[in-house]
Formats: sequence, C-alpha cells, structure tokens
Amino acid sequence: MRIVHKGTHLERFNQKYQIVKSGCWEWQFGLTSNGYGKFTFFGKTEIASRVSYMLFIDDGLNGRFDFVCHKCDNPKCVNPFHLFLGTPKDNTQDALKKGRCRKPFPHPSDAWYKHHGCRCLECKEIHSKAAKKIRDSNLDRTRKNRRDSYNRNKEAILAKRKTSEFKEVENAKRRERNRLKKKGLL
Repeated sequence: MRIVHKGTHLERFNQKYQIVKSGCWEWQFGLTSNGYGKFTFFGKTEIASRVSYMLFIDDGLNGRFDFVCHKCDNPKCVNPFHLFLGTPKDNTQDALKKGRCRKPFPHPSDAWYKHHGCRCLECKEIHSKAAKKIRDSNLDRTRKNRRDSYNRNKEAILAKRKTSEFKEVENAKRRERNRLKKKGLL
C-alpha cells in the first residue's frame, strides 16, 4: 500500500520543525539513530537537512557524495542558513576543527588497530594478539552454544523415546530389519 501525502513537499516539510531560541529549526518528527531528521522526499526517505538544502537553496545536489554540513552542530537543525555543502573531507575537517571528532591515535599506540594499513612489527603483533583473543572468545561461545544445544536436544530425544508411539515405531523398524536379514537383503 502506498502512502499518499497531502500537500507539496514544502508544505509538509514546514509542518515538521520548530524554531528554537538559537535560530535552529529543530526537526520534531522521525529521527535516525544519529539524531538527524528523516523526511520522505519523492518516495524515498532522506535526511531532513539534505531536503531542506534542496528545497530552500539548491535542488541540484550531486548525488550521495555531497554532504550537507551543519554550521550549528545540531543534527536536528534544518535551517537552510545553518547548512553548507561540502565533501566528506570538508565534513571531517569541520568536525576536527570544532572538537567533535576524536583525533587518530598517535603512533605507536595501545590500540590494536593503530593505523589502517600500518605494517610495522609492533602493529602486526598487537593486531595478531587482539585477533587471536577475539577468535578464542568466539570459539568459546560457539562451543558453549553447541554444548547447550546438544544437551537440550538430548533431553528432548530421551523424553521422546519414553513415549509409546516412539517405541512402536522403533519395534516396527527392528522387525523390518530382522525380516530383511532373514531374506539376506541386509
């Protein structure tokens, strides 16, 4: 079933935010897990700040590679005057400049993934130890799950064997095997 929205995109959009003291237009409806607004635009769910940029400033975004970044650092904000267009690199540099992004670990670091693609012996050793630890914990969890599953199934099989219906079926199988053995077919 297709949901039909009444009114234009702009009319629907303007009903879904509230203007706060800071000047931000805070989105009041559906949010992503990161706190950004969601809006259905031409049958597709989009980030509300992207839609705001398209409706009020420029409808010609160059696909998914354009980032609509916030000057105000408020993910709910859809005020077009608080938005600017950038690349992923611009977005990261803006986050670093404003202190919203954790800086990469200095080399060498205690983190096992220090640098992506680093091939120094220290990084390889840290990575292999961490990977082994993860493998071992997964293996232990798998063994425990299999053991628990086996024990549950074992109890079910034993309970099933006690039923008279199961005994009748087993007796019939045994008689058939004996009959085949007497004929020399088994």
